[in-house]
Amino acid sequence: MISLLKRLLNWIKTLLGLNRSERRSSGPNRLPKPHPKTSQHAGGNDVNSQSTSSPATDISFPAKLRRTLYQSFYALDRGDDWIDLAPLGNAIKQQDPTFSVAQYNYGRLSELLEAAADLVELDRPNNRARLRNPANIKAFLIKAFSDISSNDGWIHLASVGHQVNQLNPEFSASKYGFRKFREFIESCSDLIDLKKDDSVYPSRYYVRLRQPKTPPKVPGKSSESTKLPSPRRPKPKSRQPDIVRLLSYAFFPNLEDAYHQLADLALPEKWYFGSVPPRGFRYPILRNYLDYTFIRLQYENKVTTSPKGDYSAFNTGLVDRKYEFIYALFGRDTYGRPQDWYLINFCILGEGREGKTLAAEFGVLPSANYFNQPADIFYDSHAGAPQVDWRHIIQDNSDRLPLKFLQDNCPQGFVPQDVRNVSSEAKAHYRQQFSDALSADPQAYRTIVSRCESALHFALLKTQLNYRTAIPYYNPRKNRLQLMLPLSLMRDDAVDCALVVERESSADPYIGHTILPLIWAYKNARLIGRLEEPWLRTSLISGSEDATFDTDTDLDDEEDD
Repeated sequence: MISLLKRLLNWIKTLLGLNRSERRSSGPNRLPKPHPKTSQHAGGNDVNSQSTSSPATDISFPAKLRRTLYQSFYALDRGDDWIDLAPLGNAIKQQDPTFSVAQYNYGRLSELLEAAADLVELDRPNNRARLRNPANIKAFLIKAFSDISSNDGWIHLASVGHQVNQLNPEFSASKYGFRKFREFIESCSDLIDLKKDDSVYPSRYYVRLRQPKTPPKVPGKSSESTKLPSPRRPKPKSRQPDIVRLLSYAFFPNLEDAYHQLADLALPEKWYFGSVPPRGFRYPILRNYLDYTFIRLQYENKVTTSPKGDYSAFNTGLVDRKYEFIYALFGRDTYGRPQDWYLINFCILGEGREGKTLAAEFGVLPSANYFNQPADIFYDSHAGAPQVDWRHIIQDNSDRLPLKFLQDNCPQGFVPQDVRNVSSEAKAHYRQQFSDALSADPQAYRTIVSRCESALHFALLKTQLNYRTAIPYYNPRKNRLQLMLPLSLMRDDAVDCALVVERESSADPYIGHTILPLIWAYKNARLIGRLEEPWLRTSLISGSEDATFDTDTDLDDEEDD
């Protein structure tokens, strides 16, 4: 009788939520309870009912735990069906043998899953769960692939990402614990093949659904019984020209001398950061300018070959002191080098032997063009403030925030470091450390977001007073024009970094994509024209080429933004 009374008392406590409050503690690793408006309904009979939109991604839920939960559901492969918590718990332990609900100060798996309301749909009365919107990841991805066609089955990764967002606008790789969409796709290696094409610039990623194995022939049955249905003939798809880097296109007999000659020929301009030229190579800004001008010209089919194929040339976009365009002239390589061309010289049309050859073989060549509508280079204040994904910008770009700013606002357990000159692997580890620490310290996250929003508001006010505050910026990976707004994170009279924004059309809002250190911002903004705006020119004085970046690595990081 006493045992029966104890069981009845525990049942009453469970209904009142007392047991749960007794089990929960206030330790530092405690995951916060989801907001009542976004958590899964725990009672009632209609467990299949869903709200019109999924709960917002909880910033405090660690990325590693999100990956573990998602990969456990994925490995069980139950489609849209509910999964009992017992086999789910076993699958989680297989994904992460060190996993324990106790390390997050929960008593039961169901309580932890309830905290991940944006990721997991929990049916508490029946002790089961499934992924939330979409529940069947594999079917969702197969649907995205089926809506895109290609000649050989390989599809550009960005096209798949676009289609995924068309099918589910709320989709985000971070919801499943991944920084990039590419990492999310790589986790589906049993379903999707991924390859990287390094033969072009920028490097491109392609994906395809894994091909089903052809069933073996069964004796006594005709081949028709095992013949797979013929795939639908894909529609032909236009292909962008193959883009290569300048030094892969042409051999430079002496790189330093070539750029020294170009700098002397062009209008006087400072082509390095800081007070003195860097050791090793004196013209880093000029080299960056010519590299990406060459890339843009390839997109526009403005890198030209002579009728007999003996010469190649392009317009650098720079001018001499008479304001005449400077051209790069190349000859056909005959020494078996990897490049098809070699640099003959930089020249002015019709001047000297090279200029006369240029005039005879080509005539006037067009310079690079970065916009079709003049309005594209101005920020439209009538569009209001841009929509910014501060979670991505802060967590995934901690190495681009000023070191002093991070030291003043860093989350508990994190030590800010100068990582400008470390390897890409070390930088990725640093970002992950910061992300995990920020997830565990929501107060620090809110403080940083508040300061960023205040800096953005100040930048928009300055843009209203002076339209040149917003500076056009060419993104070579995406091959499109964007705008940069100055962010003053520590003092209003000093700019610390630039926020990159863009919009698809005049009817759409601006979207904030990422932040750039001032040196990076200057290099790509210089492609559009000579810079006179003070907030960005200060990087020429205060910057240092020691703070430069590996361009390929940086652009690859922005690929899935």
